[in-house]
Amino acid sequence: MKISIKEIKNWFKKINLKKKEFANLSSKAAYDWKTMLILFLLMVVLIAGLNIFLFLKINSGDIFISNGTREASEASINKEDLNRVIALFANKTINLEILRKEKRASFDPSL
Repeated sequence: MKISIKEIKNWFKKINLKKKEFANLSSKAAYDWKTMLILFLLMVVLIAGLNIFLFLKINSGDIFISNGTREASEASINKEDLNRVIALFANKTINLEILRKEKRASFDPSL
């Protein structure tokens, strides 16, 4: 499919760029920016209003009503598991101290 230079010239002739269109473009852009700014500010006000409304309703207890305070329950601790965890951390501390005291003969960063 060949496109001749005459066809390309005709395409550009069809695009009619007059000075009037450029004069109106700046006023339309200013209108668009003003509209976007107003919509953004309106959304900020609506979201802030909704947040304040929810805060006041939750604070007064109208929304998300709790069933009351829960009684404190004693959690049972398995003493064997607790001693095993304490011993594990003690072993890790001992291993860390051993590693700190030992000096490596050579240091290889690729390992």
